[in-house]
Amino acid sequence: MKTTIEKFDELAVVQIEGEFTLDTADRFRREVIEQMEAKARDFVLDLKQVEFMDSVALETLLWLQDQSAQRLGQVRLAELSESVATILRMTRLDKRFDTHDDVDSAVRSLR
Repeated sequence: MKTTIEKFDELAVVQIEGEFTLDTADRFRREVIEQMEAKARDFVLDLKQVEFMDSVALETLLWLQDQSAQRLGQVRLAELSESVATILRMTRLDKRFDTHDDVDSAVRSLR
């Protein structure tokens, strides 16, 4: 998995590529914690290039949502790949996350 992060004040846009799994979840958490320490509280995750997510990745998304909420922030998921959209529907986590068709609309929803 590869991540690219752009930070705009208290908002971090995180683009994720590849497979988001047990093997990559700890690195993702460390990168997010670094952003939180730099005062990010809102997160937009661009998931258009995510090929697969396992249960650990889903737990990590829930962890991020909780951590962000503790800082009075929010998490948005944007541009879900077909496989991610299916996984979220199957686990019913699509009801737990605010999803958007594109990163711009997700960012606008936080401003």
